Amino acid sequence: MENSICKPLLIYTVGKVSSASIYYACQQETSYHLYHVHYITPEKIKAQSAVADVTGVISADLADAIDFANRRFECNGPIKIINLVRDPIARTLSLFFANGQISNDDLAHFSDNSEKWEHIINVFLNYDRHTELEYWIRHEFEKFTGIDLYKSNYSAKYGWGRHTTKNSTF
Repeated sequence: MENSICKPLLIYTVGKVSSASIYYACQQETSYHLYHVHYITPEKIKAQSAVADVTGVISADLADAIDFANRRFECNGPIKIINLVRDPIARTLSLFFANGQISNDDLAHFSDNSEKWEHIINVFLNYDRHTELEYWIRHEFEKFTGIDLYKSNYSAKYGWGRHTTKNSTF
């Protein structure tokens, strides 16, 4: 299929909401130029680039964000955005376990399951990323799109919504 630079489709989400699944499905079925990004504001691209400079590793979503930021003014057309929203507690739990906050070694010395779960709960309650989703919505997504997700027209019944602005449809 044609992959037009001037037909951008952003898969633009906070992490741990299954955005990669949507991205890979869209690769098979669209003529849009796909970008899978978690951060796209200039401040976050700069911060993520500084980390990449230290580690020597540029993630795929950072590469897409840089590519999109460099090309977005070449085209006059609107941007299509797919954004996935997930229950904040479920998302934080996924992030907590995916990032190895608790390992089997951490739990090996507990003699029964109730002690293990008490330890897991205490570590989770002290986890420092509980407000990450709220921060992303307010300081990343809303800043880039001008869309307040809390005031958008998501249908609780159907689990989706559509929002159109002058420059984008999401």
